[in-house]
Amino acid sequence: MSYAWVILLVSSLSLLGIVLLKTRGWMQFVKYAALNLVVAGFVLYFLRFLDVEFLNIAINPYTIFTLGVLGLPGLGLLVALNYTLF
Repeated sequence: MSYAWVILLVSSLSLLGIVLLKTRGWMQFVKYAALNLVVAGFVLYFLRFLDVEFLNIAINPYTIFTLGVLGLPGLGLLVALNYTLF
């Protein structure tokens, strides 16, 4: 059963790669996504530097990705999750 998921993942990633390579603005998309992730990492580092108790969010790939994709609502989500879980 797990081979079917791996085949589905590989085929969907290769189709996504083909679509991105055929479009003209794929490099701009990659730059924009990388910039968002870097800025999200700096924002999380700055929040850890402030050392406020409710803004003490762990810096890991999941939180950086969440903040990079969702932006300010993602920060609210991470703060709410951190407040309710810990």
